[in-house]
Amino acid sequence: MPILEIGQEIKVVRLSVPLDQFPELLAAHVRETKIPTADVEKHGAAYIANGFQDDETMEFVEKVCKWGNYAGVAGKVKRRNDVKTISRIFGESRQLIMHGKAQEAITKIKEIKCLDVSFGSKHLKFLAPEHAVVLDSIISEHLGYPRTKEGYAEFLQDCFVLRDILNAKGIRTSATQAKWRVSDVEMALFMEVKKPLPTKPRRARKKKKK
Repeated sequence: MPILEIGQEIKVVRLSVPLDQFPELLAAHVRETKIPTADVEKHGAAYIANGFQDDETMEFVEKVCKWGNYAGVAGKVKRRNDVKTISRIFGESRQLIMHGKAQEAITKIKEIKCLDVSFGSKHLKFLAPEHAVVLDSIISEHLGYPRTKEGYAEFLQDCFVLRDILNAKGIRTSATQAKWRVSDVEMALFMEVKKPLPTKPRRARKKKKK
């Protein structure tokens, strides 16, 4: 495996993706997501514009959890939390992530019972697509980012670096969107790491001579 020595640290490189493949990876994410990401982003934007109204909070949670393929998480959140508390924490978490305080933002959103780093970060993503990413088990296990506040902040920072590289190279996200956001970068990486590993062909067993 590629190993880099940077300063006093050893970096183990676990992924290599040609830059020109990022648009197709993002397009694949759009195609394969059952609930369109753009629709949930629009819903999140409207929820924010309306001032995190309590009567809209659970609908937002339900949409995000369905998008994340675990609709049942929304029911657990509803049963174990007061809706006013959820609304308040969403607003506070968004302010933190918008000001670059990733560790504080993911810590704050985890105050909502039944939201761990994975589903907490999914909600952050739709509260601030320009500033937040998802760190779920697939990315964590394949790329080595721990699902902790420190791991989340590190992954987010790396996505910012990749975003800037892609934009500097003039690689468009799609025909209708020129610039990359950190959330777009994360979705492309997700599609790359979730690819099934190629299987080695089995060798034919030699027949024993009688």
